[in-house]
Amino acid sequence: MLLAAGLAALGFEAVFHFVVSNPDHVATVNHERALFTWTAALSTLGDLALALAGALLVRRHP
Repeated sequence: MLLAAGLAALGFEAVFHFVVSNPDHVATVNHERALFTWTAALSTLGDLALALAGALLVRRHP
């Protein structure tokens, strides 16, 4: 469950903040762009950490 949640969150964050052109893409935010970019990147890294933790748990307890 932890692995699935981490992968889903990571996919959502990466796609919607950095790939697909939409109002949440870092390039479309004009006000406080640097702050938004940093928070999007840190949030994506947090999701990566969650996915890695889930993968480690799955590997240790199959």
